[in-house]
Amino acid sequence: MKLIVLPGRLLLAFLIAFSTMGVSECSDENSQPDSFDGVGGEDDGDNWASSGDVPSNAEVPLEQLAGDCLPAAYLSCGSAVTANSADPNSGHTSVIDFYPVAVGNYSGPEVAYAWRAQTTEEVTWSLVGAVPTELNHDLFVLHGEATCKADSAVARGFNSVRFDAIAGDLYFLVVDGYDGDAGQYTVELECTGNPVSPGSQPSAPASEPSTEVIFSPQPYETSHLARTAELIEAAEHSIDLAMYSFRDNQLLEALESAADRGVSIRALLESARNDRNDPDGGRSGQLEDMGIEVRWVNRIMHHKFAIIDGPRSQVDAADTGVLVSGSGNWSLSAGTRFDENTVISTGDRALNLKFQNQYRAFDWNEAIPAVPVTELSSAEIDSASGADTVFTSDNFHPTTSATHGPTFTTNGPEGDAIRGPLAVFIESAQDSIWVASGHLRSRQITDAILRAWEANPQLDIRVYLDGQEYTGAGYYQDEVETYDGCVVDANTDNQRQRCENRGVHFGYLLHNRGVPVRYKYYSYRWHYSYAVQMHHKYVIIDGNEVAT
Repeated sequence: MKLIVLPGRLLLAFLIAFSTMGVSECSDENSQPDSFDGVGGEDDGDNWASSGDVPSNAEVPLEQLAGDCLPAAYLSCGSAVTANSADPNSGHTSVIDFYPVAVGNYSGPEVAYAWRAQTTEEVTWSLVGAVPTELNHDLFVLHGEATCKADSAVARGFNSVRFDAIAGDLYFLVVDGYDGDAGQYTVELECTGNPVSPGSQPSAPASEPSTEVIFSPQPYETSHLARTAELIEAAEHSIDLAMYSFRDNQLLEALESAADRGVSIRALLESARNDRNDPDGGRSGQLEDMGIEVRWVNRIMHHKFAIIDGPRSQVDAADTGVLVSGSGNWSLSAGTRFDENTVISTGDRALNLKFQNQYRAFDWNEAIPAVPVTELSSAEIDSASGADTVFTSDNFHPTTSATHGPTFTTNGPEGDAIRGPLAVFIESAQDSIWVASGHLRSRQITDAILRAWEANPQLDIRVYLDGQEYTGAGYYQDEVETYDGCVVDANTDNQRQRCENRGVHFGYLLHNRGVPVRYKYYSYRWHYSYAVQMHHKYVIIDGNEVAT
C-alpha cells in the first residue's frame, strides 16, 4: 500500500454548490513587491501606470475603459502592486457589489487593473501575503468586452485565480472587498510564458450534466449502495474511490468484477492507515489481492466519493465521467439506517476535474507499478464549467519530515478553505437557511447563521442536528469557560485556531438566540453501536441552492 501525500492538497472533506438547474453549485506578508512599470510604457516611479504610461500594445487610454469600474493602471507580467482599497488615491470605485461567478455581497470598494495578453498562456493573478481572516479581499477576472463590467466576470479566486489568457485580448483584473472590507493589499500577475494551443482549451460538454440524489435510509435494493454497485458494474476504463468506511460486500464484489474485466482501479481508504501494518484479511489486503492499488493518508481521510470513467488519463473524460459523493459511507448502516444523502453527478466537467485533481500521489515505493495519470493543469480546472467545489486540502502543503518522511503542514490557521466560503454562502441568504448536519461545532459557521439572523430577523432559519449534539446549560457553560481560557493562553494564530476547533455544542447557543433548532433523538444515551444517526451535512439557501 502506498502513502499518498498530496501536493498542496490533503484529502479531508469537500463542499459543493448546486443550482436550481441541477448541479452548479502565502507568501511572506512582509515581503516587498517589485516596482511596477506598466507594459512597454515608461515608469514614472510611482508603481502605477497612469494614462501617460499606456503600453504601446494597449492603445486605449485608461479613462476610455470605464464601464462599471475605471481601471487604475495597466499591469504587466511579473509586476506586483501594493495599494489600499480604502484609499481614494488607489483609484478605487464602489459600484460593483455582485458578480455572476460568485455568491455574496462584495460591497467593499473595488480596484480594477487592465492587462492585455501578449501570448495565449496560463496566467495567475494573486494576493501576496493574504490574511483573509483579517481582511477579506477576493480576486475577479473580467473578460469579453472592452469595458470593465461585472457581468463580464469569468473567474473568481479567494487568494489567487488562474486562467487561460488569449493573445491580444484585454482583461480587467479586480480586487474587491467582501461585505464592505477594505484595506492594504499586494497583488501580483504571473505569466508562464508557455504558449497554450487554442485547441487544448476545454471543450464544451457533449451533453448537459445530469444529477441524481439518493436519500437514506432505504431498503438495500434502492439504496445508494446498490446504485453505486450498478455504476461500478458499468465502468469501462477507470475507478478512483476515496472512502472513510468501506464495509459493504456487494460493492467489494462489484469492484472485483470490474478489476477482472480490466478496469484500472485505485482505492484511498481511511482504514489503510492501520491495514498497512497487518493487511492480511483487512479490506485493503482484499483489494490488493484483486490487483487494485490501495493508498493511505497519514491524517484522517474523511472523503466519501468515487470517480467512474473520469479524467484520470484523458482530460475530456470529465465531460462524461460519473462522480458519486455525499455523506454516506459504503456501509449497511449508511444505506439502510442513517439519514444520508448521496449525489450522483454525470458529465459535470468542473466537479470531475476538481475531484480527480484531489487524487494525486507521492509514490515513495518505486517497486509498486505506477498507474498512468494525466497531469491536470490549473487552467483546465479553473476554466471548467459546472459546480463550485472547495477542499480542506487547501489548508495544507506537502513537506518532508526528518522523523516521519513525506507529510504536510498547515498554511497558517486551519479551517478557512471550507468554513470561510460556507459562511459567505450562508450570509448570502435572502429568504431562508435550512441546515441539516450531524454536528455543529464550528464557531465560524454559527456566527454566520447568527449574523444572517440579526441582519434579517424575517429569515426562515431551521437547524436540524443529530441527538449527540444536544447539551444542557451547565455542560455548555463548561465548554465556553474552557474556550475562554484557551483564548487567554493563546499567543499565536495557530494556537487561537486550535481554541476555535474545540468541540463546543453551538446548537445550544443558537437556541438561546432564538434560532429554531431541532434534534433527531433516538436514545437516552448516545452510543455509535446503536445510534440511528442524522448524518447529513448540507445547507439549503433560499430554497434553490445547496451546499453539501
